[in-house]
Amino acid sequence: MSYSDQLRKLADEFFAMHDQGGTAKEILRWAYDNGKWAPHPDDFIRAGAEQLARAMREDTETDPQGRDIRTKHVLIERRGGEQLLIWNSSKDMSPEQMELSFQYRRKLIVNDCVQLKTEVDSYNENKNPGKPFQSVMDFTDDVEEEMLLRKSKMPDFAMAD
Repeated sequence: MSYSDQLRKLADEFFAMHDQGGTAKEILRWAYDNGKWAPHPDDFIRAGAEQLARAMREDTETDPQGRDIRTKHVLIERRGGEQLLIWNSSKDMSPEQMELSFQYRRKLIVNDCVQLKTEVDSYNENKNPGKPFQSVMDFTDDVEEEMLLRKSKMPDFAMAD
């Protein structure tokens, strides 16, 4: 049984005992306290790496137009037959590398949309006899609305004089 299978089994045990569900942290704490799970030494590195990646995603600067933009980006590279996510500063990346990074992030968004549509369709077909939920995948209006909202929150540099 894979490690992921073991973790899913722990979650199922927790859900069977707690009808309100729980956070991932609560489930793991329950498993640890009940002797059902113990961290592997690599778990600390993995957790630290996830925290570092989150911090790098949140690292932004303001461009000359007043927009907050990420300063660190990720590329997919194959090394030794393994696919790795390689982080770098946008200041050190070529236009070709930035394009690959943008394509990777777009693919992540598409994969999330495909999974969301699959789940909405399944829910509608199997558990929702009423009016089906819609899964509109055209985000044009959403992006425009968010851009306007962000623009309204930006400091007006022209008014500073």
